Amino acid sequence: MKSVITCDMEGVILTMNKGAEEIFGYDKNELIGLKRVSIFSPGEIVLQNVANWLKTAVDKGEYNGETYFINKNKSKINAKIKITPTYSKNTSNESVQTGYCGYTEVIDKNVNVPINFSTKLIKGLAITRMPFTSASIFPVMIVACYFAGIGDNLFSTPILVSSFF
Repeated sequence: MKSVITCDMEGVILTMNKGAEEIFGYDKNELIGLKRVSIFSPGEIVLQNVANWLKTAVDKGEYNGETYFINKNKSKINAKIKITPTYSKNTSNESVQTGYCGYTEVIDKNVNVPINFSTKLIKGLAITRMPFTSASIFPVMIVACYFAGIGDNLFSTPILVSSFF
């Protein structure tokens, strides 16, 4: 069974065949124009690999590889994939890239995509929203430094530490 899915440059699903519905477990009406193709991939795989896969597809005309996807029932699908860029003519009759076409074929081989430590770190920072957390901590530290600096016993290290929990 083979899946064919096209998407725009942002990854929004434009078309999908019956094979895609069967492999991924979604009806096309649930996805077309509403969801991105990243719905099928674990976040770490998207974060680490997809940009390079798409660049290879554009530079060489296609990307071929193996990965795994997650279907609607959260089951792992081991797959061979092919990604090609899609083009259309603009008003000047020039070819302009409009998106990508992904071909997926389910395979019996267990595919394991190694995830780099740096990708795990970036994912952790994104999940914890570290930039926003630091923006919250910074004002507390400024006030703590002020009270510690004026030296009138208004600063308490245990109270400062407990304010973060």
